[in-house]
Amino acid sequence: MKKFFTLLVVVLLTSASAMAQSGNNGTLKGDVNSDGSVNVADIVAVIDLIQKGQEAGEAGYFYLGTTKPTATNFTTLAGAVTTYTSIDEAVGTKVSIAAGETLYMLCPTNWLKTKDVALEDGGGETVNFSNKDAATISGYTICETQAWKASSTATLKIIPSYYWYCGVASEEPTGFSFELNNENIYIPNIEDNTVIEAPENYNTPGWRYIDVSKSYNSRNALYDLNNRNGKAIYLSGFDENGKMTWAYDVTYYVILPSELNLNIYDGLGNLFRPDINNKNINNIPYNIYKFIGTEFIIYIY
Repeated sequence: MKKFFTLLVVVLLTSASAMAQSGNNGTLKGDVNSDGSVNVADIVAVIDLIQKGQEAGEAGYFYLGTTKPTATNFTTLAGAVTTYTSIDEAVGTKVSIAAGETLYMLCPTNWLKTKDVALEDGGGETVNFSNKDAATISGYTICETQAWKASSTATLKIIPSYYWYCGVASEEPTGFSFELNNENIYIPNIEDNTVIEAPENYNTPGWRYIDVSKSYNSRNALYDLNNRNGKAIYLSGFDENGKMTWAYDVTYYVILPSELNLNIYDGLGNLFRPDINNKNINNIPYNIYKFIGTEFIIYIY
């Protein structure tokens, strides 16, 4: 991050010098704080925006267009917005695109933590982003479409975000609830603090994001113990030394979105049936499975 900021300072100072000598009396590129000049104050403003872009509820850079954002140009892209504080405010943004062009969207990564976006073309068809890059610009995600086949006007929209859950019931009556065998079961809501940020963190129970752009089958399972170096999701907790325990079986639940047609199988390929079908969670129907054991080691595809 320090190297990135150093590079950013050099780029901005170079741009400021070039534009100061250009004699251009119009809007200055790089004038982030809109004071009519490009100087060190704009560098401070840019760094502040980058840092804020990593915090939920704070303003960050938003961009939708045909120029690919990079670590050196994303603060000066024509059409970039710096006043939005969530992806909801960007919904409805329209941009024209020609045949053969690619559309890019940039926003703070945390804006997409529990929401997904797509584009709607002029004919009302949904166009999904085919690639997401959260590494090029710290704190930001760049979404990219495939090349468009025909000229159109694209409109940004929210699409349903899907998650799956593996974990025990809540000890307190909080979150959403369902009844099973005359018992009220409470499961945490799908929120920032209950969604596992790193999908590779397979030893932590909780909600996990499902990338609907992927096809999940026996060769590319949503969850496959063998594909994750034997890393199961352990459900019986930790001892006083922070080590995982396997001493006691626990009752736990696996929850899958019904409309994605995902299934749970054991190692022999036997299919498990849901204990509850189409339970509504955040306006999306889910299937709920009940298990008893110390770890989750079966397959979902």
